[in-house]
Amino acid sequence: MSSERITRDHVESRLKLVQDELQGKVNDKKAAITTGISIGAALIILISYALGRRSGRKRRSSGRS
Repeated sequence: MSSERITRDHVESRLKLVQDELQGKVNDKKAAITTGISIGAALIILISYALGRRSGRKRRSSGRS
């Protein structure tokens, strides 16, 4: 065991270092998650639009035969 005393400054500096590392990782992931959600939302909108047009065409064409 070390004879060096652990001071409040040591603990604070270590916690600050860990917090800064985690914050950097979170910021990197946040950008990727935001991009993924945006792409997913755009795909859902496009698929809904395409399916809506398809069902609209079916409804229009079946009534006039």
